[in-house]
Amino acid sequence: MIERLRGAVLEDSGGAIVVEVGGVGFRVRVSAGAASALPPVGGETSLVVRTLVHREDGFVLYGFASADEAEMFDRLRAVSGVGPAVALNLLGLTPAGLREAILGKQVKRLTTAPGVGLRLARRVITELAESLPDDLGAGPEPAAPTPDEVRRRDLVSAFLNLQFSDRRRIEEVVSTVLAENPGADFASHFRAGITRLAARSGS
Repeated sequence: MIERLRGAVLEDSGGAIVVEVGGVGFRVRVSAGAASALPPVGGETSLVVRTLVHREDGFVLYGFASADEAEMFDRLRAVSGVGPAVALNLLGLTPAGLREAILGKQVKRLTTAPGVGLRLARRVITELAESLPDDLGAGPEPAAPTPDEVRRRDLVSAFLNLQFSDRRRIEEVVSTVLAENPGADFASHFRAGITRLAARSGS
């Protein structure tokens, strides 16, 4: 499960981007908040990610500017009739705006999101108003991960996407290669890790 991506933006087609992490390009559908914070192509971005399985598209990655956005996306998808595309449209109101609209039962405000009619807006309010925390979207952002934490997450995600399924083994290998050569770049850590993992899988 990919939880965060950090890398260079290779493409930006408006609503979807390609992020390069360790030489691998990941296509990510981004929220309005994430899109507004993107650097120009070639710049580096960091996204909170959700991975969903679509029957027609296989695995699809959705990227968000903050943990609040990702959490609200999860809550919206739990509402009957709200798919990923509609959830992204609703996030155009921002997490704080959505919280305000839902808790204030502002049906018309929710219908300003594309694909959201009166019936669906009422359902979102009915299903989320009681369970939505008052402070969702209102609190400070959690501390940004350290460079070492980002490198660790990126390496684990890259190996999982290469079909190595033993997460515990992957994390052990990543810890080892990072400890052995803490000053190396991502490519060096990746090569060292893939060598160890491939040796174990072939034994």
